Amino acid sequence: MQRIARNAGRALRLDRNLYSSLVYDGSATADAVLIVLVVGAIPPVLGVALGRIPMLALPSMAFAQVVGYLIGWLVAAGLTYLLSTKVFGGYGNWQSGLALTGYAYVPLLVFAVLGPILANPFDGRSDMVELLLRLGGMLWFGAGLARVADVAFEVSAERRIMVAVLAVLGWWVITLIFL
Repeated sequence: MQRIARNAGRALRLDRNLYSSLVYDGSATADAVLIVLVVGAIPPVLGVALGRIPMLALPSMAFAQVVGYLIGWLVAAGLTYLLSTKVFGGYGNWQSGLALTGYAYVPLLVFAVLGPILANPFDGRSDMVELLLRLGGMLWFGAGLARVADVAFEVSAERRIMVAVLAVLGWWVITLIFL
């Protein structure tokens, strides 16, 4: 667990050396699953803890969040892989891209914690704080996906930005549908 926390801190900094080492780490995909599960579960748990959603709603909300984030993770990884390798001429394998995309979710952990504390994402309306948090999370996540395109698929600098923008857009649409 300490190793995951240390790697998560490095992922927040978009540390290229971390992402490079994860390509060959056999436990990186399992770590990525754990990261995505935690990112999905934190908002409803904090919502209950802060009294913003009823305790009875926690199981269904947490399940929906976690499933939505897992599907979003697969979509983001798939789009990053397909765009990097089939559209923009990179090369690499799906498995390493999947693991690295899970680590690209780490910035969303920051916003998953801050969202329920600074804003109320459960009241059905969006205020400026919540919108800024979501935008910040998406931009940081996009930077992580650009790092994935760089390290896992060796896409050139200009093209990895396009990969990240398109992958985040696809991820955003899918998470809107499932969340």
